Amino acid sequence: MEEVNCAENVNVQFLDPGDKIWVVGFWGCNLKCKHCINFRKSYVNDFNRVKDSIKDQSAVEANFLNSGCDTILFSVAEPTIHLIELIPLLQELRKKAKRIILGTNGYFTQDALNELVKYIDCFRIDVKSFDEKGYKLITDYPQSFAKVKYTIESLATKQKKFELTFCIVPGINDKISQILDFCNWLRGVSLDIPLTLIRFIPSSYFHDYRLSTVEELKKIKDIMQGVGFRYVKIGGT
Repeated sequence: MEEVNCAENVNVQFLDPGDKIWVVGFWGCNLKCKHCINFRKSYVNDFNRVKDSIKDQSAVEANFLNSGCDTILFSVAEPTIHLIELIPLLQELRKKAKRIILGTNGYFTQDALNELVKYIDCFRIDVKSFDEKGYKLITDYPQSFAKVKYTIESLATKQKKFELTFCIVPGINDKISQILDFCNWLRGVSLDIPLTLIRFIPSSYFHDYRLSTVEELKKIKDIMQGVGFRYVKIGGT
């Protein structure tokens, strides 16, 4: 687990003006996305290292309290694979933080979700693609698409705040038909979900794919707004 100084410009749409965020990053992930920019942390196969990455919980709590931040964001790689160690930390921080945000790929069990919603104020789900084919190409796990959709539906049912981010990879998840199918499903969940489009940067196994352009993201933004979504923005440009 690694901590970062207050990050005031993190692309999180449901923050209040002036909120300061303390970011805590993790090692290890339950997916191996081929475009991951944090692959040196996500791809780690040393499971002792993964297990030890959250061992100093008291230091995280103390550093957050001394940081001058009011919000804490658990992100980088996949925090939920550390659920057993994470829950006690969340229980303590729940008493002290204005807001706790979880950055996640949304690929976890219903039991894990039922536990996390007790402590997390806002979920920030990184949706890898708009269909199973895209998830297959990016993660090798097409079945994770259905799981992520279920997580989104469950959060809406539980009336928890959440937002979705999409890294647009040209040739993989930028087809208009895929985007429209997903958005037409998502509108049945809520049109008030904040959506953030992020440019793809060639990394890891995806060096042969080009950088997505701002113009392409603007086109997708227009599509999403045309479907009726009220909060769509472009981030990470």
